[in-house]
Amino acid sequence: MFSYQVYGIHVMSELKLPCPKLASSHQKSKNLGHSVTLTRANSKKFEKLRTQIQGTPQWFHRLILENGSQYLRWRGLFEFLVSSDGRFIECLKLQSASHESFGTYLLGQVLSFSLLASQIEPLHGTGVCIEGQALLLLGDCGYGKSTLGAALLQQGYPLITDDLAVFRIHQKHPSNEYLLQVGMPRLKLFWNSLKMTLPHRKSTPMVLGTQKQLIALQAHERVTQETSLQAIYLLCPPEQHLKKSRARVLIRKLPARPAFFGLIKNTFNSMVLDTQRIQNQFQFCENLVRSVPILHLSYPRQWQALENVCDQLVSDFKKRLTLKDE
Repeated sequence: MFSYQVYGIHVMSELKLPCPKLASSHQKSKNLGHSVTLTRANSKKFEKLRTQIQGTPQWFHRLILENGSQYLRWRGLFEFLVSSDGRFIECLKLQSASHESFGTYLLGQVLSFSLLASQIEPLHGTGVCIEGQALLLLGDCGYGKSTLGAALLQQGYPLITDDLAVFRIHQKHPSNEYLLQVGMPRLKLFWNSLKMTLPHRKSTPMVLGTQKQLIALQAHERVTQETSLQAIYLLCPPEQHLKKSRARVLIRKLPARPAFFGLIKNTFNSMVLDTQRIQNQFQFCENLVRSVPILHLSYPRQWQALENVCDQLVSDFKKRLTLKDE
């Protein structure tokens, strides 16, 4: 068994994974206290489950079994069985799946089901470290959070996580400090964003036949320990900015109500809708709004403006750090 730590959880795996290893297989996670064991599954394990989805055209399937475990299948790529408590995941990679795509989905979409089963609420965002503090960009697919992360990386600011954002609350801190956990040491970018932000970097297709690329981060480009979260920036839809100003970067602090719904909208996993999850999600977002500034970020989606957008974003973030220290 290999021993890893990612997103603040301890992962024991029969499979080699593209994430940081723990120094010792007996060392436990110091952060969330959640652990997951990954094992290989035999194809026969899923035969009966496949019969329940035969004839359906969907690319992705999710079945909730009587014992509370969840069967997840991406047609032609991979299958997973997540235990009801989220602590055990059985995995099967099919022939058409690459090693990179398997690891990406396993330690992203699949792992989110495990986290939610343990009442750990993830968000969909990109975390960047500036002056030792965490800035989190939130937005739907295509809003530009990974592109902004790549542009900030090019300016020398290392990444904490991309896509899946997981937190630990520092309970002893007087204001319930939120600590952003270290994610996968890679960045996901569409091909055109890669060419404009990191043009000389090697990449691997996330899934064969798609434009999404995986870029491995070098040691100096990533953070290796949880980082205090100081601000969250909600990215406006690209088309919404065109209705306001074509050239200006607009940053404003959101009142509690729109900030709360902005966080709800940017959950990483919107498929789990049971009562317990919804209660946990609402409580998590309410507490986060009370503890961390939530800001609305509107900016021109033009490549030539990207450097200026990063400069103004960094300037705003540093200003908030200074005011907090005062």
